Amino acid sequence: MFNAGQLIKASLEMGRRLLGPAWHARHPARALVPIRSLGPSHVERIRAHLLSLGPRDRYLRFGYAANDEQIGRYVDGLNFERDEIFGIYNRRLELLEEQIAQADYHLKVQARQFLDVLKVVQDVRQGVREARERSAP
Repeated sequence: MFNAGQLIKASLEMGRRLLGPAWHARHPARALVPIRSLGPSHVERIRAHLLSLGPRDRYLRFGYAANDEQIGRYVDGLNFERDEIFGIYNRRLELLEEQIAQADYHLKVQARQFLDVLKVVQDVRQGVREARERSAP
């Protein structure tokens, strides 16, 4: 069985091999950011963290300025058996709660962009299908 340190070391080494020295020369090493899975024991910390966010941070986290009731429903709906929820930790392995909102917001933006691309692809496919039907004898 591997421990987390061995896995991180192996991952970094493989990245060095795949990317090669030229990439590393252009991109100096950055600090490692420990990311760990959160569980049901973290629910109240998650709730307190989300409720402590100001309007701007709530917007970053949810895509709208969620009120306290909406945040409560969101936290109550977390399903740790179905979903993987991650926390970002510092060097002392203390959860960095303020970073969760920003990371989640960026993931949601990427997901939204991906869905927009899929919609364009579907529209193109539909147009091609309709053109074929019109041109068929």
